[in-house]
Amino acid sequence: MTQTPYTSLTDADPATWTAYRLSDEAGVQSPDNRESPGALWLVSLRDAVANWWAEATEERRGTVEAGDDDWWHEATHRLADESIPLATYRLWQVFTDLCLWQDEAHADIPVLTESGPNAAVVDMTSQATAVIYEVAHRLTWTILTELTNSAEETA
Repeated sequence: MTQTPYTSLTDADPATWTAYRLSDEAGVQSPDNRESPGALWLVSLRDAVANWWAEATEERRGTVEAGDDDWWHEATHRLADESIPLATYRLWQVFTDLCLWQDEAHADIPVLTESGPNAAVVDMTSQATAVIYEVAHRLTWTILTELTNSAEETA
């Protein structure tokens, strides 16, 4: 039997996706290993999203049939924001482990310095934080979409 790399009993449910699967879904480089800072961050984000989903009531989830297909929009932002490492050292470990300087989100972030009389300096840690947030938001949305689709298929 031929399987795609993502089809197995261990990763069918987004709540069980490995750090490597999570990095693929987020569109970032794979972490160095299962215990690296990037891997631990991806898994902790996955767990937070899965726990939020498990605790969400039907009323809180809304219904896709009613056209409320992005009922988790606010939660996505909150979960992504809460996942950002507070310690600067840990933030940079995650950033470098997942090679986030290559992420497409950096194009939407202001450059280090803007020219002109009212130029604002945006420090590198703020830029790294913004990229990590964008990756977390993207991954949270993907996980919640998959969980919603799985719930609809079993209903």
